[in-house]
Amino acid sequence: MTLPLYGTATFGAGFGGDKARSVVRLRSVDSTSERHAADFVLAKTPKEVLRAIEADWPSIFVVSDGSIESQVPGTFDGRLITVSPNYSYLGDGDVLGFDHSSRKFRTLFRRNSAHNSFLVTERCNNYCLMCSQPPKMSMTVGF
Repeated sequence: MTLPLYGTATFGAGFGGDKARSVVRLRSVDSTSERHAADFVLAKTPKEVLRAIEADWPSIFVVSDGSIESQVPGTFDGRLITVSPNYSYLGDGDVLGFDHSSRKFRTLFRRNSAHNSFLVTERCNNYCLMCSQPPKMSMTVGF
């Protein structure tokens, strides 16, 4: 079965400012590592949502059929993204790209995947000797 690596969130709120997109890193409710602005707590049950709010997480990423978002208190003024259960494979350390206006997202990095890759384009300027695609040299001619 192929994993759905992109889709549209069923709900997205709390995104303001001049940025149109965000990079989101998912963290476990029990994560003790330092929190960054891009960190969202990953909640898959109503209990995890409540624990995240009690732990003062400012951003919550909910994987649910829609019943959990009704349990988020109206006093929660942080960022909230809700996706369908098709994305229940997402876990701690995964990184997503999220478009605020369209609510579209794409899985950029899966921590538990053995097949992550990064594409380095010809804009690289390391000039590696064994590069199969070295940078293009531009020639300027002056008259």
